[in-house]
Amino acid sequence: MIRACQLWFLLLFTPSLLSGQSAQLSGLVLDPTGASIADARLELRNRDTGVRRRTLTNQEGFYSFPGLKAGTYQATLQVPNFRTVTRELIVLDVGDNASLDFHLQLARAEEQITVTAEDAIMNRLDPAVSTVVTQEVVQNMPLNGRSFQSLIALSPGVVFTIRDIQES
Repeated sequence: MIRACQLWFLLLFTPSLLSGQSAQLSGLVLDPTGASIADARLELRNRDTGVRRRTLTNQEGFYSFPGLKAGTYQATLQVPNFRTVTRELIVLDVGDNASLDFHLQLARAEEQITVTAEDAIMNRLDPAVSTVVTQEVVQNMPLNGRSFQSLIALSPGVVFTIRDIQES
């Protein structure tokens, strides 16, 4: 029974004894003016194992990743309205207490325009020109003698010559 308790005790406290064999990464996230940025999303990925850890900065712009395994890491920082920053090849050894600050730059304003429309229907085979004169146009237009020939002048491309004017 004593051996079982000793084994249980050893298994329970071994991780805390080995915690000295880890590393820590911490730092600040600052905007272009040097002010701290709160709630910035930071992701740290171990390039050897693929394990990802995420954290947010506090009100002072501070972040910390305690208890990291020794290895090579990639850090990605994302903040709305700022450019995404990625730092490659961050090497942490056992016992390191590394500091890595981020100085952000404003993102370029992006504008996206979506136009949804169909192409205009064009008759490319027949050069004829036509016009539709509605009843409303006829009623509101002063027509001398109510002759339909006066409506021809409303068609695009119509040019009257002196002979046409004398005949009408």
